[in-house]
Amino acid sequence: MNKVLAWAAKLLLLACVMMAQQAYAALVDIVVNQSDSPDPIAAGGLLTYTIAVTNNGPDDATGVVLTDTIPAGTTFVSRTTTKGTCSGTTTTTCNIGDLVNGERATVTIVVTVPNTAGTINNTATATRNEPDSNATNDSDIDATTVTISANMSITKTDSADPVVQGQSYNYILTPRNNGPQALSSTDVITVVDNIPLGDAFSVITLRNRLDLF
Repeated sequence: MNKVLAWAAKLLLLACVMMAQQAYAALVDIVVNQSDSPDPIAAGGLLTYTIAVTNNGPDDATGVVLTDTIPAGTTFVSRTTTKGTCSGTTTTTCNIGDLVNGERATVTIVVTVPNTAGTINNTATATRNEPDSNATNDSDIDATTVTISANMSITKTDSADPVVQGQSYNYILTPRNNGPQALSSTDVITVVDNIPLGDAFSVITLRNRLDLF
């Protein structure tokens, strides 16, 4: 009888352990944080996204995957990851794999930004096999300001030097865009010139599009 009770107790204990194991589910907190550089950036320049995927635990995460679709108008250049493998261009998918509690993987994506000014948004999202205690930080959006970059210069020459007193002569002002970006039809070029004291103004001749005051 005692042996039967002992075996029954062991079976009951084993059943309780198995039920406890079945009832327990691993819980993780995967956090996605990204940054961009440079920001703002000149139109047509190279932009780098650095995306960190961190497991804040308390348990280990398995099957972690990061997905990033680059902004419309950008062109994929390259990517790297500190863990796992990545594929794709317009949409990058990185199979990071397992992240133990406290571990971080970093994915770097380089793109060429559009040749127009504006704001572009990049979204990175991570998934995993286990339940996540805070799903709101599984995705991150980064906004980048794209600007038109033009290096303007101007030269000024005169048509006669020296000049006879009372004789007319010309000043030639030449604005130049040294790039790297072209000016659009809505850009306004303003040239201000103060004529020497004692000179009498006669006429202004415009070539191409200039606004003179």
